[in-house]
Amino acid sequence: RMSIGVQQTPIKSPIDLKEILSNIEELPTIPETLIQILKVLDDPDSGPSDLANVVRLDLPLMSKILRLANSPYYSQRGDISDINRCVAVLGYRTVRQVAICVTVATTLVTAVSRSKGRLDYRELWRHSVVTGAITKHLAKMVGYPDPEEVFTFGLLHDIGKFVLEIHAPEAYDRVIQARAELSRPLVELEEETFGFSHASVGQAFGASWRFPAIMVRVFGEHHATDLVGPAKERGDL
Repeated sequence: RMSIGVQQTPIKSPIDLKEILSNIEELPTIPETLIQILKVLDDPDSGPSDLANVVRLDLPLMSKILRLANSPYYSQRGDISDINRCVAVLGYRTVRQVAICVTVATTLVTAVSRSKGRLDYRELWRHSVVTGAITKHLAKMVGYPDPEEVFTFGLLHDIGKFVLEIHAPEAYDRVIQARAELSRPLVELEEETFGFSHASVGQAFGASWRFPAIMVRVFGEHHATDLVGPAKERGDL
């Protein structure tokens, strides 16, 4: 195999990703808001008012949801100022998934900026949004009961890339460059460099943040050949 020239301490097998995550000092802890949102999701007796009460305590998050509810797509008058009305206008499932996405994205982007990460965030965001949109469409086609949930899975599936940026921004930048120069799969180059791929570390990270099991599985298996066919060989997921 062709070397990509990334200086990185080899990681012994078997790889203990939980230990790796615990050794990344800059890795953000799960936000309190997200903890409360996940508690609401786990409680079968909870409902829209419980979610609204959690969002109301996080002003930056609430402002983003209010902005979405007042956008022309959802509101012609643009006069929604209460989070309970937001839930009524947007729908409980939409607010739930927006709250998760915004909380996770804000936390990780802040952590990556502190570590001086070099990812092309516009391209990563475009890819994530397109993936979310496609998975939501497919979920509707097959009759999945919660397409909004699937959209969130697609939007956050590459969460492991943020973790690698936080862990080793310069080395990961060289991996990204090598992918373009050598036309090799990204996960293959990641494994050669770090001893694990962004899918594996994303799965471990999702588990450490106590995400739902199905979401954690998406993080870890979105490059699995038995699930996505030739996509892994193309390296475009």
